[in-house]
Amino acid sequence: MEVNYQRNKVEQLGFSCLGMTGCHDYAINLNEEVSTYQRNKMASKEFSCSIDVNIEPKETLNMISRVSDWWVKDVEGSTTKLDDAFTVHFGTTWVSFKITELILDKKVVWQVTDCHLPWNTDLKEWNGTQLVWEISDEKNQTRINFTHVGLVRLDCGNQCMNSWGGYVKQSLFKLITEGEGLPNKF
Repeated sequence: MEVNYQRNKVEQLGFSCLGMTGCHDYAINLNEEVSTYQRNKMASKEFSCSIDVNIEPKETLNMISRVSDWWVKDVEGSTTKLDDAFTVHFGTTWVSFKITELILDKKVVWQVTDCHLPWNTDLKEWNGTQLVWEISDEKNQTRINFTHVGLVRLDCGNQCMNSWGGYVKQSLFKLITEGEGLPNKF
């Protein structure tokens, strides 16, 4: 019974051991590591990614606030000061934010105040989540750490994490390093 259980787990992982000694044990250990990683990931409610760039921290918040140059072209409102409110539009999808925390050269927090996500079961799923931008000096570069607090637990988690990774690591990075981002691309 234990051997069949292990073989089933190995097949679920896509391994083919073909009589190799110890292969099943390796696959079972790998499966346990993957399961532990998935449990830890699901326990977290945050998605984070970061980029390192060659600009001064004081310039960084300015680049982040240029939302229409790296995220989505259709932006309504102001994106630069504490208590500013703005809305981004992707066709029939829209998300409204309020800047709830701003520490010059260090941090800005965008609180989702309302949204309409027609591609999702829960149209208001992002409500109450936060986009946190933290800026620090790292080895003669400026590190921008982006965190979408609350994203991982949402239905759109995987899709949204992939999109955020593209917007931050590619589009915002390209805006900062080359002067032109890739809005509406991910």
